[in-house]
Amino acid sequence: MSQVTCPSGLVLEIRGLKNKEINILTDKQAIRDGKVQQQILAASCTVVDAGPYNEPNGKPFSWPDVLIADQTVALIAVRCLTFGSEYDIDVHCDQCRKRISWTVDLSQDLTVEPLSADTLKVFAQGNRFETVLPSTGKKVWFCLTTGGLIQRLQKVIDKNPDKLWTISLAARILEIEGVTDMDRKRFLDEMDAGDTMRLREAFEEHEGGIDTDIVAECSGCMSEQEISLPLGHTLFLPRKNKGKGSRRERDDLLR
Repeated sequence: MSQVTCPSGLVLEIRGLKNKEINILTDKQAIRDGKVQQQILAASCTVVDAGPYNEPNGKPFSWPDVLIADQTVALIAVRCLTFGSEYDIDVHCDQCRKRISWTVDLSQDLTVEPLSADTLKVFAQGNRFETVLPSTGKKVWFCLTTGGLIQRLQKVIDKNPDKLWTISLAARILEIEGVTDMDRKRFLDEMDAGDTMRLREAFEEHEGGIDTDIVAECSGCMSEQEISLPLGHTLFLPRKNKGKGSRRERDDLLR
C-alpha cells in the first residue's frame, strides 16, 4: 500500500492489482469505451481526501468526474506497485529508422506538476475557464479534461477517426462568444491555425498533471528524439526489454 497525492490535492491510498483485476485489461469493450483506466482505479484506490471533489451537496466521489491529470498520476502509482517502476518501450528512430528499446523509470523520470490555486478555484466553481482568440478577440470558455469527457470523446472519434484534431478541440470548448452551438463546428473548421495553437496553449496552462514526454537516444546514430509514453491499458502489460538502447543498460555501462 502507498499513499499518493495527485496534482489537484486528491489523496489516495493505492495498492497493486490482484489477478482477478488484471482481467479488466482483456475486456475489449471496456477498452473501446475508454473505461479500463477508471475500472483499475476504482479497484485499487481508496480515497483518503477527496480534495476539490468534495461536494457540499454530498454527491459521492466518482472517477468519471476526476481530472485526467489526477487519474494519470494514480494509474502510474498503481502500475509501479503492481509490476515495478521500470517501463519498457520500443520506437523507431526518426533519423535512421533503427528500433530504439528504452527503459523508463516511472518513479523517477516523470515530472508531476500540481495544479495552481487559481486553477483549482475555477475548477471547483464549475470547471469553466476563459481565454481570448488573438485574431478576433472573441472569448472562449473551456473545461479541463475529466475521465468522463475522455469516454465521450472516444465514442465520437471512433465514428469520425479522420476528424481527430477538430473533435478533440471541440470537446473541451463550452462556449464561443457570438457563436451559437449549431455554428460552433463550422467556426472551428474555419478557425486560423494560430488561434488553435493559442487555445491548446491555454488548455495546457491550466492542466497541470504529469509530463509523459521523455527523450530517448538511438544507439545507431546517437540522435535523440522526444517520445510521449503510451499510458493506455498497455501500461499494465509489462514485457522483457531485450534491446540494447535502454537507459538502464546505458547507465550500467557508465558506472
